[in-house]
Amino acid sequence: MARVSVIMSVYNEEKYICESIESILNQTFVDYEFIIIDDASTDSTVSLIECYKDMRIKLIKNTKNRGLTKNLNAGLKIAKGQYIIRMDGDDVAYPNRIAEQVDFMDHHREIKLASCGYRIIGSARKTVSCKVSCDEIRAMLIFNSVLPHPGFIFDRKAMNDVGIRYNERLKYAQDYDFQSRVVKIYDLAFMPQVLFDYRVSKKQISVAKFEQQQKCANYIRMKELQYLGINKMPIRPEVWRAFSRSEDRVFSLEEKYKVFVMTMRITNLCKEKEMYNEKAVKEVCKKKLQKFIKIM
Repeated sequence: MARVSVIMSVYNEEKYICESIESILNQTFVDYEFIIIDDASTDSTVSLIECYKDMRIKLIKNTKNRGLTKNLNAGLKIAKGQYIIRMDGDDVAYPNRIAEQVDFMDHHREIKLASCGYRIIGSARKTVSCKVSCDEIRAMLIFNSVLPHPGFIFDRKAMNDVGIRYNERLKYAQDYDFQSRVVKIYDLAFMPQVLFDYRVSKKQISVAKFEQQQKCANYIRMKELQYLGINKMPIRPEVWRAFSRSEDRVFSLEEKYKVFVMTMRITNLCKEKEMYNEKAVKEVCKKKLQKFIKIM
């Protein structure tokens, strides 16, 4: 049985699929199965995948488009590895990615979900990485997603034991929802090592898709507040979103004051939840407030 199951969902990725697949096949760590779910592509993606004769590849061909969330759950259903690693069909894993992530999980058994740093390529270029504690991740998840989804590695048995799967009601922000549920049961980690290239293209950042994504994210943010005991939001959704995402937007002093009051309420309510570290929550709120309030 393979120690790792790499799960990749693809749709019309003929331009980059070969580079992506080869980045997995050329890993220094070799004890893995490679589950690829094609989501009814209409280009040559499937024929390109079928050119690879590596026995570790398991290709599933959907007859109709089902979407990322359902495809990931389909991959999880047949996965046999101790660890699950996520991979996108246009990203490029560095040769040591799996080895580094497996070694990290093996030496930090309390961690059940982790991600890593990455370099953005394509229409934008920069490196994204940070050093944050699990306590800080818990506090940050009240407001926004923290761990990069394409860099996920998680313990399959740990998720099975508590019945955690991707929420198929969410077309977008399924990674934020996944993290926010896992962190209430297990410890999470952000590995600062940069272990893959994340491709950004203009098609990924359409206004329509961004708004749909943020609608899903706002739903998860409200669930986080409800978990703390806040069932009625006195702040307009777009204001809370801007604060949570540290967006450079201008709002009235009245709205900023409401956000300040809400952060004080969140800080106090977190004291009643054993999973939260008071100092970490205060620090996260402080940093977000400093940026939010200074934008005039």
